[in-house]
Amino acid sequence: MTTMRSTPSSASGSLPPRIRNCVLQAFALCSLVFIVVATQIPSSFLLDTPSIFRFSKRSTTDKFEHMFATKTKYWDQREGMNINNDPAVEGAILTFPGLADMNDQTPHQSKLELIQTQLVVRHGIRYPTGGNIKEINNLLEKLKPYQDSLPTWMKNYALPYNMSVAGELAVAGKHEISKLGTRARSKSGHEKPVIYLKEKYRITHTHITRTRDSAIAFVGSFFENPEDVEYIEYPKDKDVLLRFFDQCARYQREVKKNQTAQLQLHDFQKSSVLAKIALWLKYSLGLMQESIEFSSNDLMAVQSACA
Repeated sequence: MTTMRSTPSSASGSLPPRIRNCVLQAFALCSLVFIVVATQIPSSFLLDTPSIFRFSKRSTTDKFEHMFATKTKYWDQREGMNINNDPAVEGAILTFPGLADMNDQTPHQSKLELIQTQLVVRHGIRYPTGGNIKEINNLLEKLKPYQDSLPTWMKNYALPYNMSVAGELAVAGKHEISKLGTRARSKSGHEKPVIYLKEKYRITHTHITRTRDSAIAFVGSFFENPEDVEYIEYPKDKDVLLRFFDQCARYQREVKKNQTAQLQLHDFQKSSVLAKIALWLKYSLGLMQESIEFSSNDLMAVQSACA
């Protein structure tokens, strides 16, 4: 969260034109949002499989068919129109009355003073957790009797990591957070690393190792003297800042430890949508003639291995 303060400036013009410009600007922005949404809606992710595996566009019998998940496929937006760089779209938008001079009403950066920045960042790319690794290995064992039918790349497939790095920050994650630190520094108006001062900066992470490693990666690109940085880490059972849910008795009682709070998850595992995904996986691995069946745990293992 970044707070900016603008220096006072005089206002001019009568009331009606200002109201008119605001209405026109709002209309133009709503039109832009509509265009972006319309061009980014993905098609069915089963385009390369036979039609019997595709989800029906008209089906409304399965309540899970149009739901989203917290872990889902990231669609490749390069196949669609880049709304941000399309001259025709930009030109059309700027023809709206009152929008062309909108930038003139925005305070120049030189008139702004940075007051405070608050940044909450999730850890960088990590290795699968121990539970995920165990699930993936169980699936590989399940596939061994069918190796002759599997695609070539799957015949001798093995995980490139083991339990020794379970849940730890990966090298790619360190690079990811380091680049974030560089961008954050640039957004704050600093081209070069800044001097760390205890009175000015506070760096906090949880007790989990990958969050500390992420903080170190961020600090390394943001500050000129990363060795002087003091990291704040609260004990596992007293971290009300970053892991407040651990201290919330109601959350622990009514959500985390309450099986009835996960009814939708259990229903989804028995839904026709998940059955279609299992069938698609069986087809993709060349196992349609085999007796193997994939469970919801198997599908989650595939997701963990490919994420």
